[in-house]
Amino acid sequence: MARKGSPKVRTGCLTCKIRKVKCDEAKPECNRCVTTGRKCDGYLTQKQDKQRLWPKNQQLLENPTCTFPGIETRNEGRALQYFCEVAGPFLSGPTDRYFWTHLVMQFANFEPAVRHSIVAISSLYEHLPVGLPQGTGAQDQRLILTYYNAAIRELKTMTAAEKQPLVLLVCILFICIEFLQSNDEAAIKHCKHGITMLAQCGAGYEWTRQFLVPIFRRLSLFPFFFGREHSDYPSLHALSGPVPKRFQSFADARSMMDELFTRAVRIMRLGDDYRIGQLRYQPFPDSLYNEGIAVNSLLDTWDTLFTALLSNGSGCNTSIAERPSLLAQQSLLIRFDVCRIMADMAVERDEGPYDSHLERFKRLARRLESLALSIPIVAKAGDARSAKFTFDMGFMPIMSFCTLKCRDLKTRLRFWRLMPTLGCARESLWNLNLMTALVRRVIEIEHKIQLDDDGPHTISQSLEPPPECMRIRHLWADSMPTCRFIHGQTIVGRVAGFFLLDNDGNIHSRTEFF
Repeated sequence: MARKGSPKVRTGCLTCKIRKVKCDEAKPECNRCVTTGRKCDGYLTQKQDKQRLWPKNQQLLENPTCTFPGIETRNEGRALQYFCEVAGPFLSGPTDRYFWTHLVMQFANFEPAVRHSIVAISSLYEHLPVGLPQGTGAQDQRLILTYYNAAIRELKTMTAAEKQPLVLLVCILFICIEFLQSNDEAAIKHCKHGITMLAQCGAGYEWTRQFLVPIFRRLSLFPFFFGREHSDYPSLHALSGPVPKRFQSFADARSMMDELFTRAVRIMRLGDDYRIGQLRYQPFPDSLYNEGIAVNSLLDTWDTLFTALLSNGSGCNTSIAERPSLLAQQSLLIRFDVCRIMADMAVERDEGPYDSHLERFKRLARRLESLALSIPIVAKAGDARSAKFTFDMGFMPIMSFCTLKCRDLKTRLRFWRLMPTLGCARESLWNLNLMTALVRRVIEIEHKIQLDDDGPHTISQSLEPPPECMRIRHLWADSMPTCRFIHGQTIVGRVAGFFLLDNDGNIHSRTEFF
């Protein structure tokens, strides 16, 4: 006989609903929120609860444009169902899925701009082959373009101040659409526009601070990887938060690390002008030195606070159920070590000083290998390896950086072998197949070896790190694939370049077709 279940309680406070935990429904603030140091956002009436899940006293979108009790077309309904069942759960990777699986769909019920954007995202995701930037047919492209344009038209009507949080949400959806189409220029433009809006209107709404600011903080990273000019880089002022005296939760630790990681990548990119650009013979500016010192100091603070959080010391209000998983802990510690290396190397002109971080590189390899072994366990909650695309960057930029900058052959091969295991086919604008091929070629050039799929095919005569003149300082790849006629066949690939020193000590670019 089937077991009788208990009825679902719908009268809990908003904070517990968002966290998906059982509320004790104490008034005026529930004890579960109070005892864990959280702000209880109160309760909604039954009428309000059926309409939306907003925090108390919040006037966000009090008058939604319209309500969709049903679907308008068969294609739209199918796309929405596919988004709910497949695309949405995978977009953000294995963690922090609430935005894509719940919040976005709540808005889709009454905001056409959100609904149209989801249809476009769902269609793009469904027709995206693993490893290829685009795989949609003409009919699907028309459907995507129709809904994307419809979302843009709706967005242009949102001019009221109270609609700004909704505009920011739709901006995130537009970035996702451009990611899926490998359109880096448009994605960077949307990202900068969203961050500028945050700076202008502020994160005055609790809902905006809780859900949108963390996403834009993570999004601020990709323009520093894929931007071509300094004008592509966003301002980080609106995304900066005060340094806490302690981490109240794992989310606090992740938020601070998101900010530090972006700042570390930023000073690395700004320093490229003095390593391989027109300012190569100019001294690094004091601003880069000072920023490197500041990032290192904040990393010291983060390390202290995170250690206290894990040990549940310093009065941290973290219950056993709320402590971060081993995967989440290791992910942050991996980014911590990479930030250390970047902050130390931001004002170094040569590649040789990376060798002083060999022990840190080896520790990173051990941690990444440990995560790779835990994937079958993690897969029970949702296997990110089967995703064609994730909106957030995962481990690919970290593994690529480590493989490129660690010149110990055995250790860098460990990083390279981990890329297909820990990397998703597409992470925002990162392409796994392309990056794996690029770093493989870097290893072959620097160590004068040939690699097969499992490791070296020809072994280097010396295990010593390559000399400075053999080290690749930077690499680039065309954002879109091109076709070439090779040996009687049309081959689709990308042109990539490697920056090296020539015999005169000048920087030159060596291009190849992948």
